[in-house]
Amino acid sequence: MRISVAGAPGVTTRLALVAIAAFGCQVLLFPMTGIAAVTPEFVLATVVVAALVVAPIPAILFAVGCGLLQDAFAGGVIGLHGFAFPPSAYLVSRFRAAIRANSKLAVFLVCASAAPIEVGLLLALEQVSGVGATSPRQIASVFLGLPVTAGYGLAVYRFVVPRGPARLLLRA
Repeated sequence: MRISVAGAPGVTTRLALVAIAAFGCQVLLFPMTGIAAVTPEFVLATVVVAALVVAPIPAILFAVGCGLLQDAFAGGVIGLHGFAFPPSAYLVSRFRAAIRANSKLAVFLVCASAAPIEVGLLLALEQVSGVGATSPRQIASVFLGLPVTAGYGLAVYRFVVPRGPARLLLRA
């Protein structure tokens, strides 16, 4: 089963709007709330949804762009998220034929499983670059934020995928 966006107008516009909202939540709004025990990955959920909806190459380029923008706005070393997001986008786009994209549970689980992959890649990149060690509390906060990340990813998917006659075409 292949997912095509041939009959879906406005998917890129909706992804752009969702990316702006994700950056606002992740970089500006959420750090000001003071909830340090939970860190949802809004931008990663947007990247995963893009990998489910668009072709693999644009999804990977979208992931690189989102990662670099997150690094630029959040501070720290530029490029860590730019290198950590594309493997998640690649894996989701590579195996999306096996994922029932119309299933709410499948989208929820894919978004929830992308965060541990991204955390592992970030830890490896931090070790290689010598930036510094991530504390166990930061790692635990990402895992506590998995339900929020997955719920946000499901909401984004329902927003990006049009309903009605302009629905995504599923080809066998």
